[in-house]
Amino acid sequence: MDEVKLAKLFHQVYEDLAPSFGYETRTDTKEFDEDSKNGKLMIATCKAILPEILSSQPEPPVVPMLADIKEALTIALSLWKIAHSPIGVTQDAMVEYKRRIDKLTEIVYPK
Repeated sequence: MDEVKLAKLFHQVYEDLAPSFGYETRTDTKEFDEDSKNGKLMIATCKAILPEILSSQPEPPVVPMLADIKEALTIALSLWKIAHSPIGVTQDAMVEYKRRIDKLTEIVYPK
């Protein structure tokens, strides 16, 4: 979102909420005009605060590389095979199952 979009959104929400606070906004500023003094001030204000807003957002999750996705799918398939083994699940198989789940979790949710 850029400063103009933020200013327009802020203005619209401000206009929508004003009556519920018993406040009547000015007739000449009901519609957002980015070329008016009021609009330019609103855009400049949003431009000044936008970096702070954006810096407070959490980092987007890291998308695993293609090799990691292939490894995750290979592990998931092997987990399915262990879980659906016709001979049942042994203690060793459960240990291996847990190891593979841990590895899969590391790939999908990197620290």
